[in-house]
Amino acid sequence: MTIKIENAINGWVLTDHVDSEGIVRTVFAHEDTEKSEAEAFRDLLYTLIDLCGPHANNSRYAKHRIYIEIRPGDKCEATSEGE
Repeated sequence: MTIKIENAINGWVLTDHVDSEGIVRTVFAHEDTEKSEAEAFRDLLYTLIDLCGPHANNSRYAKHRIYIEIRPGDKCEATSEGE
């Protein structure tokens, strides 16, 4: 399996070369959607975990788990919309 990640104007394109017959492209966009750039990138990382991450070791009973979370910046001032 070969995975390629490319920058796009509005996010990222993940190309998964499953085999010689199948190529799957997934777009993780943040412009023209209701997702923020951080949310789109989080979705990209979760997809990478699904494709090639440690599946058996990422259960609730595993010694270690992988978490991806979005937090506000330490110096960020809250807006009226709560962002």
